[in-house]
Amino acid sequence: MKKFLKDLETELRKNNLSENEIKEIMADHEEMIQSAKSEGLTDEELEAKFGSPKNVAEELSQFTEKAEDENDMKTGKSVEFTGINENFNVDIALISEDIKFVHNDDEKIVVTYKGKLKLKDFDISFSNNELKIKSPRMVFNFGISFSGSNNTMVVSLPKKLKIGDFKLKTISGDSILRNMNAKKFVLETNSGDAKLNTLTLEDTSVSSISGDVLMENIICDDFSMSTISGDAKMINVVSKKDILISTISGDAMIENSNCIEALLKTISGDIIGNEFYPETVSLKSVSGDLLIKNKESAKTIVVKRKRTVSGDIEIITK
Repeated sequence: MKKFLKDLETELRKNNLSENEIKEIMADHEEMIQSAKSEGLTDEELEAKFGSPKNVAEELSQFTEKAEDENDMKTGKSVEFTGINENFNVDIALISEDIKFVHNDDEKIVVTYKGKLKLKDFDISFSNNELKIKSPRMVFNFGISFSGSNNTMVVSLPKKLKIGDFKLKTISGDSILRNMNAKKFVLETNSGDAKLNTLTLEDTSVSSISGDVLMENIICDDFSMSTISGDAKMINVVSKKDILISTISGDAMIENSNCIEALLKTISGDIIGNEFYPETVSLKSVSGDLLIKNKESAKTIVVKRKRTVSGDIEIITK
């Protein structure tokens, strides 16, 4: 990859980037290459994923801050939308940005951003009663963003209006959601943590890869969650129907929660329930443990299915 890095530096200079920008880009690429090699990728595979140095340089040059000084680049800016109606939709996909949702007493949406980019670099719109936010196309085929960290977006939503469909997808960024009321709720996070608190939802889906998820005080009609190499903790989660939890190598903790039917599946992670009271359960494990420990023995849990290869499965009442 030495030739790739040398050619990339040459192409960056052809695009009139500053020395500081070139230095930062080269450092990012060297770090990504070393990380990928440590995971077993060959030079040929890396070259295929990155693409040509010319295309990479041209793409990056579109998003550099040429006209602004460093202080202005880091100044928070905002955009505001009015005319929000009940059951408005939210569709957000971010890369390397943390996001936090807050509320306002007005029927408007305000999006504020602080970081390396300009707010106008994002694809932000509100039409047909739907808010859409997309990160700039700054991700290589390799799947790692150049934009760096310490980028924060705050979305202020109207407190009095219910959300229809809510979809949030993040890569390499953390998310915080509080006091939200929505119909269909979808959260997908990759290499970022998520905190959810006091949500009233209907159809609910949460998935995480290499990120931790904390959920507290959730009321929903139906709930499903899948995790890979990330831990999950659920406190005071009430589902009017089912709770489905599937984990590959992360652990899941369920506390003071209940539902009609619980379907718990694990490959190598543990799923532990404390004061977890589903009416029926289906338990499946390869090498992880499934354990439910409750104090109220009068609340009987019917085991519909139970299967394990080498993990322990047990329901204990005291």
